[in-house]
Amino acid sequence: MDKWNPLIVIEEILTKTVHLHRKDWAENLQEALGAYRTTWKNKTRHTPYELVNGKKVLFPIEFQVETFITTIKLGLDLPKFQK
Repeated sequence: MDKWNPLIVIEEILTKTVHLHRKDWAENLQEALGAYRTTWKNKTRHTPYELVNGKKVLFPIEFQVETFITTIKLGLDLPKFQK
């Protein structure tokens, strides 16, 4: 098995996430592609997303954490701004 072949890796992800009847693979395809595209590759030392887009991936949770940290550093009233 060629572990560098993206099609094989995506197939492995789908195999682990679809149900036994395997009719729901299309529902999981976007998540499998996202997982592959944002996973660090030792061979290139980047994610496929970084190589294509020229920038690192920013996940929603990372954005929320950065916003929270900035809010604290600036001494802002977070509950007031969440409304």
